Amino acid sequence: MSCLKTTALLFLCLFLLCSCSGDREKEIEQEPVDTMTTEVGRKAAQQIRTPLDKARAVSGLAEQRVQEIEEKTNQ
Repeated sequence: MSCLKTTALLFLCLFLLCSCSGDREKEIEQEPVDTMTTEVGRKAAQQIRTPLDKARAVSGLAEQRVQEIEEKTNQ
């Protein structure tokens, strides 16, 4: 009876160890995908920000020009 319990416990431990080691492989496989996704997201955000920043800069210049014209016409 003791031999049966020992064998069952041994198989249980072996099963648990094997199932835990499989999770590590999944995490390693997912890391490059997450890294690539993050990098693509950063590039997309930068591509969106660049035109917006340029538009804001042009908008500021346009407002300055309007103020200059108004000052000259008021004089």
